[in-house]
Amino acid sequence: MDKRQFAEEVIESVRSLSLVSVISTRINLPRQRGVNIKALCPFHNDRSIGSFVVTEKKGIWKCFSCGAGGDAIKFVAEFDSINYLQSAFKLALEFGIISNWEYEEYFERRRYSREQILKIERRYEEIDKKRFENNIADEHTLDEVFRLFIEQAPLSDEHREHLLTERNLTPDEIEEGLYFTFPTRHILKEFSKAIKERYNGSEEILTRIPGFYYEKESQRFTFTKHKGIGIGIKNGNGKVVGIQIRHDKNDENKNRYVWFSSSFASNDEKYEHGTSSGAPIDVVYPKEIKNNTVFITEGRFKAQKIATEKGSIAISVQGVASWRGIMKELKRIPSSPILQQCLPQTKQFAIQAIFVAFDADMNYKVQVFTQAKQMTDCLEDNEEQKFPVYYLNWDDSLGKGIDDILNSEQQTAIKRYDKQIWDKSYENMIEDILDKEDYLEIKDVPEEVIRKYFHMHMNIAPLGKNEYSEKHKKLKALQR
Repeated sequence: MDKRQFAEEVIESVRSLSLVSVISTRINLPRQRGVNIKALCPFHNDRSIGSFVVTEKKGIWKCFSCGAGGDAIKFVAEFDSINYLQSAFKLALEFGIISNWEYEEYFERRRYSREQILKIERRYEEIDKKRFENNIADEHTLDEVFRLFIEQAPLSDEHREHLLTERNLTPDEIEEGLYFTFPTRHILKEFSKAIKERYNGSEEILTRIPGFYYEKESQRFTFTKHKGIGIGIKNGNGKVVGIQIRHDKNDENKNRYVWFSSSFASNDEKYEHGTSSGAPIDVVYPKEIKNNTVFITEGRFKAQKIATEKGSIAISVQGVASWRGIMKELKRIPSSPILQQCLPQTKQFAIQAIFVAFDADMNYKVQVFTQAKQMTDCLEDNEEQKFPVYYLNWDDSLGKGIDDILNSEQQTAIKRYDKQIWDKSYENMIEDILDKEDYLEIKDVPEEVIRKYFHMHMNIAPLGKNEYSEKHKKLKALQR
């Protein structure tokens, strides 16, 4: 049998398996009745059950916090850090769909190119696409409604003081960043009035806005309750496409940062019209663009500090696994009206390099490294436009995030590293740990053990200015 035909049969067979049975081989799923099973998401630092949903009937899973989702094969691919085809054959072997001989004959002894694997994965993603559709409004409408909501919720003195003193933001940065104090529901009357004035006397538009839902008992639209600082998440065109909330209380059992989402309402008979926030990408522009470098980091506060200190455009993901929308934002930046306002009249803008500045815990959290590598592979291998990519790293004893370093006197501690060399050294480190230590999988290895090996393996010389420039020229020449 042709290897591609056999692979397709394997994939179809695995996709017909019970999704709950497959996912249960990797994580503990609570016993729940109903259409959906909710659990802690294994792909981000999830501390409260609710955002990760397994829908057995449809054969799909989705995390409405970090944005990860897919079929059974995709789950194991993400969890085991392997590609889609590897995952399909691995599951087929685990569930007795194929024999060891078939596994060796049609997978281990055959060579599938990266392009073939991606083509197969994309086809099945397209099949599942309709099942993932979220009834969310377009970016123009999201921007209008979210700005009306934010207008009803001025920043409290306490929250303003936190942003000024703890986050070192200026008053202008606070205003431009659309920070606000998350309101109580006493604003519903005024907000409802504003919505009806804008949308021909109707509130129906709220059925497509994350965070809002219809309460059958009170017969009114309302929104999810939170206590903390709201952050208007803006895309590359400056449109507010999501709201993130930083909770006032840091409960170790709950996430400090959450999305303004109402996806839960679609699974509760008391409510109607719940909408997921997805995982929108945040783009921060400096007042004046001083270079053609784009930074990718974690969270708005870090992105805003980079934009201010470096004069660079900074993209932030809200969780390291939520990077899949980055390419879309990179494509829209060069033609963005916001870009033109930040560019000196004599300057032209084209992205020349991307610096990845994830938190320093990437050094010993393999899951973070895995997501960073997947993201940077995508950026470097993209068919439409390839970007030279570099990692930024520093000693984590100086601070976890790049904003900690930029706020200190230690900015020279930030070093630039060659992606390919860093990735290879890190993968060698993982192999060495599993070879020498008594663990079957890297996820079981304690942090202190990884730290020890990190210092042994990752003693990589950072790129000097001349080395970076030379590599950059070569990469640009290859793209011409």
